[in-house]
Amino acid sequence: MYEYNESVIDTASSAVDNQSEVITTYLEVEKILPHKFGDFGGAMSWPIPLTTAEQKEVLQVTSLYLDSLDHISTPGAGVLDYLNSENPLSDTALRDPSSALATLITGSRGQALGQAIQTRLNAIATDVSISEYTMAGIHLSLHQGEIDRPTRTTTAGFDLLDEKLWGKPASAVFDRLVDYLTNAGLSSSRLAGLAANLLLARKAPECLIEKLPDSLKYGSAAWVNLTVAARTIEVHTPGKVPQMTFAQVMASADSAAMIDPQVAPPVHAAALADWGVIKGVIKKNHEEHYTLDELDKVKTQFNQQLTDRLNISILLNSELPNRKAIALTRLKATFKGDVPFEERLLEQPAADPSGLYPTLNGRYSLLDIVMMGGPPYYRWTTRDPRLRPLLDEINTPLELGVKDIFQTQFDSALRNIKEGARLSVKHLVAELPLKDRKSLEYGNVSFYQHKTYRLNLDFFGKKLESTRSALTMKVEWDGDTKLYEIDLKRSVIESKPYDPAEPVKRVNPLVPSLIYTIEPMDLTDKSKAGKLSPQPVNDSLPLNSYSSERTELIAQAFVQHLDLDNEDILQAAKGQTTQEREDAVTQKVIDFVVDLVPFKSAITNFIKGNYFDGAVDLFFDALGFITAGASTAAKLTQVVGRTASAISRGLRAARIIGAFVIGELNPFSGLPALAVAGSKLLGKGLGLVGAFAVRQLDKLRNAPDGFKFLHAVGQQHGPTLIGTFKVGEQTIDSVGVLKNDNWYQYNIDTSQLYGPPREFTARGVSWGGTLGSEANSRVYVGFYHNIEFAKNPRNIADFNHGYLEGRLLDISGYRPRMKFDDLIDLASEPGLTPTEIGALTKELKTRMIQDAKYSSALLVQDLKGVNVKVTAYSQGHYLAHVNMVSKGQCAGLSNAMALAILKGNEDKLMENLSKAAKMPYSPDATKFISNLEQFHNTVNNKYTFHMGAPRTKMDADDIIEALETSPNSKILRLTSKDHAMLAAIRVRNGKPEWLFYEPNSGLVKFATPEAMKEGLHKALESGALSVTFNTYGSKRAGRDFNVSEFHPADIDNGFISRNHVEDLSSFELPDPDVLIAVNVVA
Repeated sequence: MYEYNESVIDTASSAVDNQSEVITTYLEVEKILPHKFGDFGGAMSWPIPLTTAEQKEVLQVTSLYLDSLDHISTPGAGVLDYLNSENPLSDTALRDPSSALATLITGSRGQALGQAIQTRLNAIATDVSISEYTMAGIHLSLHQGEIDRPTRTTTAGFDLLDEKLWGKPASAVFDRLVDYLTNAGLSSSRLAGLAANLLLARKAPECLIEKLPDSLKYGSAAWVNLTVAARTIEVHTPGKVPQMTFAQVMASADSAAMIDPQVAPPVHAAALADWGVIKGVIKKNHEEHYTLDELDKVKTQFNQQLTDRLNISILLNSELPNRKAIALTRLKATFKGDVPFEERLLEQPAADPSGLYPTLNGRYSLLDIVMMGGPPYYRWTTRDPRLRPLLDEINTPLELGVKDIFQTQFDSALRNIKEGARLSVKHLVAELPLKDRKSLEYGNVSFYQHKTYRLNLDFFGKKLESTRSALTMKVEWDGDTKLYEIDLKRSVIESKPYDPAEPVKRVNPLVPSLIYTIEPMDLTDKSKAGKLSPQPVNDSLPLNSYSSERTELIAQAFVQHLDLDNEDILQAAKGQTTQEREDAVTQKVIDFVVDLVPFKSAITNFIKGNYFDGAVDLFFDALGFITAGASTAAKLTQVVGRTASAISRGLRAARIIGAFVIGELNPFSGLPALAVAGSKLLGKGLGLVGAFAVRQLDKLRNAPDGFKFLHAVGQQHGPTLIGTFKVGEQTIDSVGVLKNDNWYQYNIDTSQLYGPPREFTARGVSWGGTLGSEANSRVYVGFYHNIEFAKNPRNIADFNHGYLEGRLLDISGYRPRMKFDDLIDLASEPGLTPTEIGALTKELKTRMIQDAKYSSALLVQDLKGVNVKVTAYSQGHYLAHVNMVSKGQCAGLSNAMALAILKGNEDKLMENLSKAAKMPYSPDATKFISNLEQFHNTVNNKYTFHMGAPRTKMDADDIIEALETSPNSKILRLTSKDHAMLAAIRVRNGKPEWLFYEPNSGLVKFATPEAMKEGLHKALESGALSVTFNTYGSKRAGRDFNVSEFHPADIDNGFISRNHVEDLSSFELPDPDVLIAVNVVA
């Protein structure tokens, strides 16, 4: 219970991680402000946008206005050209698209257009409304197709998911849109870039980010990550992303996502749906009706490919074993003490006269001997006193298993490197534009290697010097022949100008001993060679290149090309012994694998913690992640900190985005059930009409004392409530303001009313009404029995676990934002586990407490002022703690309060309600709760509530007059169709005082008749609280109540002792803190 005062509580979001703050500060992210016109969507971007019918009106008005202007001869002139024709923008002005657009919108023609639209719609006028209608008119004028069939991925008829964009650099989207607008006659070539900025700011702001990396391909996993980051930022700050650089967007992504976790699911779902279409996981649906099963399929594929790409860095970093290191480890385990393992102190005795056993010349170290693993007949001798005692053991012979250990590790490393190369090629193929992917999938593919040979000295025979690391593919498809090179060192597949890839041989005149050849490479597995021949095109299914058999064959061919099983690699990896040096094994072979594997040093540096090596950026970019670039990262080392954890957080927040695994993917998690057919999702522009309005409500509900803002809005604009607007065929939760007898939408983010008047239904409290024929039946017996079952000693631990940690989404039948009664019905179903009952109980209790705060906020909004004292405490808060299965006790509370007011104990009754809720199981509280419930059960319908007293229909003015003219104390009981309350005058010692008690919101005392008249009229007739009452109709169009006068003797006619009712307010319950102290002492 609290008494309202003038204090204002800041509802800013919680602080983000300190390291992220440092990084975003360094990148000056906070200095980036969204444009005053946000995403330039205007009325099209409102939390509750214009209906289809309203959009058609806007388009009609816009067309009429443009027709009224003088014709301009500019080829392809569109709406922006007409707005620009009066005072044309300079070339310099056009270089700043946001400012240029704002100039057109706020210019005389732009404002005239907005004013015409606002007038037609009879919409509320604000300081920005005309400009918002202007922007809506521009968008609708550019719109192509049916207005009632909008799609999320098209703008002005341009398909943002067009196949020609797939795999292209991100900048291609803007350039192609500019060309489209010009060719479609929607804009002059001079203003097409401006129109493209306007359209993309609303539909695809990620395309306007500055300094996008050239390697960022449209439709890649990296693009998904960037899109998610950008759209998440835009939800909270529309219009900010186009003002940001690539690095700033990435640095802000995590903190933006933390502001509101409910934003992530629909943003992820939309981005992944697009990725799934581009990658051929699901077929493009022009209506965008993708089912949850389809989205789950996309999620699985995305996560699998992500896992593969992350594994590439691990697999390619597999170290070839070092025989020397293995041998030293084994020697140190075998020989203890100071043994000279690496000094060449051992030699063989004189040669065997028989010549049967060859000898080795020179001296060798113990390490040499173990690494060579020579024949058992080798015998060794030495003059060194440190080794002489060990000769018997050395000549045993010394066998430490070095060869076997080496071979096992070597085989494992090669397998890993080959697997990493295979996955890399699959990833590179999948990132190609669709046309290239189709040619690789369906064309005739053959492979060619570039080799260099050196002629023998006698010019007979030749020796292979090297094979170029890149593999050439010749692809013949659809009447065309193209060459591609797979270059793993640069991590690219790129097309080359076609020169017939036929076997050729040429000689460098300057080095005639070298021969350069192009040779065909056939698959080792002959059974698979036929699968590289031309294949019929299957357009009935999307092309999923990553998972196709053809892509797998190409990847395997590249691994074969690498020839990692070459014996030279094995010999190089074994390490060099004295014997091998004597045999002149060259060092260059040792570097073969290191040179072969792309970004080998980068991977090693990254794993070792050297995050700021520029090659690390290239490596992660190649894998489809996004990095801010080495220069940015290097500078960040100056500000992030020196600890490993700090650098790790800095790396994650400022450099690499995309290593996220998509978890539960429900785009409507936390959103209202909207009008979508069956299980089809993402339709009609993601189906998020009204989603931002809901997000605003969540922002309101979750903020500390968030409902107090209703008072501020009400003071400025008029009665302000939460409820539902009727928008077309949908009902959408939002905040409504009553102004001039019309309901208008309110934008919490901008603190503005907006739009035309709409049909609005105020939200009632979750515990509903308690008067009428259903009053007794509305106790949910099933829920009661479930709670009793869950709280028995065998189940209480599970119940408590569910209450504290249970997940509602794990409960069958639960969906986010269920209505309270539906939630009660679910909680009443048989077969629920104690854990599930606990989770549902917590949710129901939370809802009741939120509604209690909301209802009290409405009372404060209406009645707070001079000479008024408001004690805001709702029966909802009380019931949430003492009797959740009750549908309310307003009848009992109102009559009990009437008696308390006559006795001067109204404050004590309010305090007792609060104390009983805090300690419901104390003996005194248990008695209080029982007495109140019994009393309520005797007066809980619209007849027994009045206890036989005569009833009269009265409106607010009648009630005010009855109290104002009464010389003595008088208490009036009021009932609507389903709720009870009271209004009173109390005269003590000749001094009058007026009171109003509404059980759902609280108690009000008025010190003057003027305050009483104004306050009661608001509470009962014209204010926010009055809107929630289901009153009787009136011939005067007012709100009528059934009214009777309360007399103490009325209670004597009931079925409960009058003393029990008096005890509710005459006996003061102990303070909960005192009860706790007593329990501790006991």
